[in-house]
This record gives sequence, C-alpha cells and structure tokens, in this order.
Amino acid sequence: MALAFSSCDGMFEGIYDEPVPEKQSEFGFKDITNVSATENTSAYSRGWLYVKTVDYTGWTYIDFESQMVGYAGVYDDYDGKWDIAIHRYEVKTNNGKTKRTAFSDFDNLLSQDHLEAGGYEADEWNEDRVAIDLSGILDYNVVFLPTYVSQVIDWVQVIYPPYPPTYKSHDKIFVIKLENGKRVAMRLENYVNNNGVKACLTIEYVYPFPLEEK
Repeated sequence: MALAFSSCDGMFEGIYDEPVPEKQSEFGFKDITNVSATENTSAYSRGWLYVKTVDYTGWTYIDFESQMVGYAGVYDDYDGKWDIAIHRYEVKTNNGKTKRTAFSDFDNLLSQDHLEAGGYEADEWNEDRVAIDLSGILDYNVVFLPTYVSQVIDWVQVIYPPYPPTYKSHDKIFVIKLENGKRVAMRLENYVNNNGVKACLTIEYVYPFPLEEK
C-alpha cells in the first residue's frame, strides 16, 4: 500500500529522531521594511515570518495587522485575532480566499502595474489532509482532523513511498484576501531550519498587498 499525504512532512522525525537544539531561536515577524506609497501603489510592509510548526497536535495562528503569532491545540478555540493558521504545511484562513500566482519573486511581482483579477478560492472541508496522530503510521493507520483548509496553498508535497518520504516544494507567491478586506501575499522560502529540522518555515510576505486588480 502507498500513502499519499500532502501534509505529513517529517513524519518519522517524531517517531525515531531525538529533538535537535534550535539554532534559529527567534520566531515571529523579522526584518520588516515599511515601503511608502507611490503614484501607482499604496504603502505596505515587506518582511519575513519564521514559524515552527513541527507539532502535529496544534495550529500556529498569525495576524498580519498586529504581527502577532499564537498557538492552540487542534481541538481548542483560539481566542486571539488571526488571518491564517498553519498546521505543519497546511494553511487555513479566517474566512479568506486564496490564489496562487505565477510569480516566485516579489521584486518581479511588485514591478507589475496590476495583479490579474479573480481566481480566488475559499477554504474547503477536508477529512484526510491534516494528520494529527501518526502513532499507527507503520500499520497505515493515521488519524486526520476534519477541518476547513486551503486547497490552493500546496507549497510542500510529501511523497510516499519511499520511507522515509521524499519532499517537493515550490516558491510561488500566494495572495490571500483577508476577512478585514486587505490582502497579504506570501512565499515559502524554506521549510527546514539550520539543523535540518523540517516544519520550521521561513516565509516572505508583503502586507497589505499593494497592487490593484484588473
């Protein structure tokens, strides 16, 4: 039998590996540059977001307006403001809609005179993507969390077999229309930290995304 989980990167780390001390000890919003408005674009911030999502039993919640990062278990309510939440690599939005662009470079994208309109998709209900219990993986028994999740954000794919699995990733820029009416654009730079531990995400972002849509 073959398991094809797009969500279970690093699946065997929690079973066989000892924890590795972190070299990247600071997580959250970093290296933020505020860009002033021009004749063609509104003001925006551009920076990096470092999040550690190795825990299968929780979501990491991110609010771009306040630049706050929080956490809650998969069965717990999160009481803070949030725009997106990440579980390993799966992303859900807070009543947002997402599309993938053809761009992998923010300088190139931001040099355009507009963003193509349309193509956004809301999160969809899924019952076999967000893995929360891998204790029975060798018996092909994995527990998944039924939840809404973005079907568009596919920045890491885990491929089984072989065991351990292999990984494919891409760095396309995603644009998300948020519940507050603003947009955020983000791109996955890396999903491995300096020690080779997976699910330590380095994300480049622009907020609020300034290009008009035509």
